[in-house]
Order: sequence, then C-alpha cells, then structure tokens
Amino acid sequence: MREHVGWEKRPLVLHLRTVSSVGGGPEKTITNSPRYLAEHGYGSACIYLHPPNDPGIRTLQQLAAQREAPLIAVEDRGAVDLRSLRNIGTLVTQMNPAIIHAHDYKTNAMAILLRRRFSGPVLTTEHGWGVKNWKLALYYSLDRRLLRYFDHVFCVSQDIVEKCRQAGVPAQRCTLLDNGIALDEYAIPTSAVRHAARAELRLPQDLPLLAAVGRLSDEKGFDHLIRAVALLSSRNMHLHLAIAGSGSDQSRLMNLVIESGLQDHVTLLGHLLDVRTLYQAADMFVLSSLREGLPNVVLEAMAMRLPVVATDVGGVARLVCDRKTGLLVPPRSPEALANAIHTFCDDRGFAERCAVHGREKVETEFSFATRIEKVVAVYDRLLNRRRQLDV
Repeated sequence: MREHVGWEKRPLVLHLRTVSSVGGGPEKTITNSPRYLAEHGYGSACIYLHPPNDPGIRTLQQLAAQREAPLIAVEDRGAVDLRSLRNIGTLVTQMNPAIIHAHDYKTNAMAILLRRRFSGPVLTTEHGWGVKNWKLALYYSLDRRLLRYFDHVFCVSQDIVEKCRQAGVPAQRCTLLDNGIALDEYAIPTSAVRHAARAELRLPQDLPLLAAVGRLSDEKGFDHLIRAVALLSSRNMHLHLAIAGSGSDQSRLMNLVIESGLQDHVTLLGHLLDVRTLYQAADMFVLSSLREGLPNVVLEAMAMRLPVVATDVGGVARLVCDRKTGLLVPPRSPEALANAIHTFCDDRGFAERCAVHGREKVETEFSFATRIEKVVAVYDRLLNRRRQLDV
C-alpha cells in the first residue's frame, strides 16, 4: 500500500457532497463519520459544494464544528462549473487522500473525473433518486450509468441496491448500508425537558403534540399530514402538529393550513439547527413521505423513544414493524394517517410499548458504530490494510 503522508498521517477519507440550504439526513451521517472513523485509524474530511452566498453552509459548518468534523466549503455555480472541479482537484492533490467517497450525482461525476490524478479507490453512497423534474431525471440517469465505474457502492435501502445492480454494479461491489444513530446524542427526555422544549419552541403545553421533520417539498407528503390533522379536528380531537424544515413548498403548505382553518393547530417551525428540541417536545412522530430510503428522521424519533406513525415506503418497514415498533399506513392517505394518530392518542399504553420497542430496535440494529464497522471493512479491503500495522 502506498504511504499517505500528505494532509494526515493516517489514511485519509475525503467525503464529497453537494448541498444547498442546510441539506438533509445525509449531512448528519457525513459529519458524524469522522469521529467514528478515527477510532478505526482513519482520518477524514468533508468537502461541501454549495451555491455562492448560500447561508445554509454556515449552519452545516456549525454542525460539523460541534462534531469535530473538518469541513471545507467550495462554491459551486451550477451544473457544469469547471472552477469548482479545479478547486476540488487542487484540494485532492494537497490532501493526498487514501479514499474518495462521493455522496450525490454531481460529486459522483467529479470523483470519476478525478481518477486522472488520484490512484486510490473511489466509492459512493447512493442515498436515493427522488425525481422532481426533467433535469434531475436526466442527471440521475447519467449517475446510474457511472455507478459501474466505482470501486464500491453503498446503498441506504434494498430498493437502491436493486437499482444499482440493474445499472451494472457487480454484487461484490454493492453493499446495503443502513443509516445509523449515534445513541449518545439522543437521550430520552424527561417530562421537565419536554415542558422546557415546548416553551422554547412556543408550542402549546396542554395538547398532544405531533412532530414531523423534513424538506418542505412534495415527496415528503406534508399536505397529506395537514389534511389528516383537519380530519381529526373535524372529529373534535384537539392536538397540535409542528413541522420542522424549510423548502419550496412552504407557502403552499401555509396556504393549506389557512384554508383548512388550522392556524391554531399547525406550526411550520422552519429550519431548526438542533431538531432534537422538537423530538423532546413531542408526544408522537409522523412520517408522511411518498418516497424514502431508510429515513434518518424515523431512526432519530425512535431513538428518542417516540411512538412513530409512518407511511410504508422505501425501507421504512425495516424500521417500523407494524403494531410493534410503530404503525404503518399507505402513502397519500390522510384518512389512514388520521386513524393511526387517533389509535396512539386513544391508547397511550400501546403507544408507549411501541416507543420502547422502537428504541430497543435502534440500539440493537441501527447504531452508528455498527454502520461504520461495515464501511471500515470495505475501506480496509480496498486498501489491503492490516489494521495492527497502520494504527
């Protein structure tokens, strides 16, 4: 194995990611990786491409600093920005990584182009292809064509594994990699903590509180969730829904809240720097998505021992076992969401049992430490690395 003595004495993993605003679940995974990889003898750094003057990058830098994750911000001005490619090429030369690990369609393309000046293995994690318009559909199609050229592809759900295999990725170079939770960051809240969290977020203290988290965009199905709250309100069931997130659908969702007469029952919180405050405040978590891989937000809610109602999409059923760790409902059905929420509100003992089993499932099957062990095993194999000689 060649010696990597540039930016780090330890073998360096260089993560590449494109982001606008504050990103989503992958950002938590990527910024959590360095401290766990360090325990296995790897250094790491994260390069984030972002639009110029995007304030979201400052939020990500704060998150990375909290986790002691080196983050380098590189401005990116659109679909084909040769300056950002040159800047990343310069960084790769300076930092001399052992591994390049990309995380989206654009950095996938960059990683393949960088092979001209980089002789180490190139990997990617596929987080899913949520098509929103013809342009993204084209980019995602090109992305799938590139996958066969990677030394290894991690997939966050089984359906993504199948799509990668269909795209020509050999089975031995394709690994199902579940999202994981750093359990030390998710303490189960006391009643006093719950009260303080509601006060901080200015949410009512005396009503059952539903929490939802995600980008305010069509695939998250928040319009169906708002309609479910309207149905429950029509049944004289008083509760409050708080949605954390920002995005292009904010005005549309706010108009729906107003049209439904739910101004006193639904709060759009915008982006929260620390979403755990909402989990601490909540009595229940609801996922209304139309598409998902293996959603971090469900894992986080389960780790905080919240009862979970979720749509049966993507890999969600691997987390939410119906009537054991939560309740599963079909997507695009406000009535099904309303009925499941009503069930938990009506039977708090049942809800608490599901919450306890959910926390146990995260502890035993979806810890971040277990996830990193699978990643490190692939890194070690690709580098032909004998741990006892290199650490």
